[in-house]
Amino acid sequence: VTLNSTLGTYTFPAVDMFTNYKVMLSTSSLTVGSIAPASGTMSAGWVKTGDYYGLNNLMGASVEPGTPDGSVPVNTGSININAVNFGVQRLPNSDNKSVNHGPNTPGLRYNVPGLTGSDPEDGILGAGKTYKITSQPANAVLFYNNMIVSLNQVIPSFNAALLKVDPADGILTTSFTYASMDAAGMFDP
Repeated sequence: VTLNSTLGTYTFPAVDMFTNYKVMLSTSSLTVGSIAPASGTMSAGWVKTGDYYGLNNLMGASVEPGTPDGSVPVNTGSININAVNFGVQRLPNSDNKSVNHGPNTPGLRYNVPGLTGSDPEDGILGAGKTYKITSQPANAVLFYNNMIVSLNQVIPSFNAALLKVDPADGILTTSFTYASMDAAGMFDP
């Protein structure tokens, strides 16, 4: 295999015609004849987003159906196959937040610090981005735009001024978790 790590391209010179192969994405560096690693192993923070048959592949055309697994079957036929590709991306990361407030005034909703995060491809995430509430606060009710927030609710075009919390009496600190969404539509784990 000839690999151009700058461009992310590769070639398999001198491949037999009319033969079935499997091209696999892996973080392992192997020598020819080695046993292939388990399909789908990715470095932490990376996910597979698609597998593409390429051009002139007798096994298929376009995007391989189903959940991406980092593996594409290839049948060489009599002409070169081009563009067998894999879609991968790094996931975003959300910043931890906590809400500290004085003794609770019943019925008063307190501001929550703006939800933020970062993404290796998209940069800083904040106002106007999309978030998902992944856990509810204990002993409190979370509101967005004066509506109670449900577990796993997705909030598009986030506006920090609309996010409030109403803690139970005697509660001075409230916390919940959320996930940032990147431009590829993927949430952080």
